[in-house]
Amino acid sequence: LKMKKEHNNADLIDYLSPQLYSELADQVLSMGTKMVSLKSGHRGFYIKTASLQTFESFGAAKPGDVDNWSGRELWAPAFEVEKFSSATGSGDSAIAGFLPAFLNGYTIGQSLRYAVCCGWQNVQVLDAVSGIRSWQETTEMLKKDMPMIDFEISNDEWSWSEDYKLWAGPNDP
Repeated sequence: LKMKKEHNNADLIDYLSPQLYSELADQVLSMGTKMVSLKSGHRGFYIKTASLQTFESFGAAKPGDVDNWSGRELWAPAFEVEKFSSATGSGDSAIAGFLPAFLNGYTIGQSLRYAVCCGWQNVQVLDAVSGIRSWQETTEMLKKDMPMIDFEISNDEWSWSEDYKLWAGPNDP
């Protein structure tokens, strides 16, 4: 509420710093979770994961390549939307893209791209589910160079990877 007041009741998503995301994720990770993901509207999808040692105790859903998934901090920008209809269910849709990629052994970068693509599909329709395409259609969409919302992290510690189309946090390997 204090932040909303400081920013004239604006949508706070534009005022939350990457440092605050990281601090919040660290708090949740310290409680024992293995990864923290924050769907961030038009700013995309943020994720921070626990250390390699913590991932070793992940159980049956442990990623196939724990080195790729452990100790990561990444931010995938959202895709540009030509026809925005509703954000109803877009966060859930992003998770619905992320989880099957994760569970099927995709890299963390690929999983983030599926997440933002499914969120993008969702915001183009009024309801929460009819915009979501099949896995095959979504994969084909991701093969194209879909335009992303220009999301600049103005923090010298974050770096942009043109190859993966992701922002990498200060301690990301």
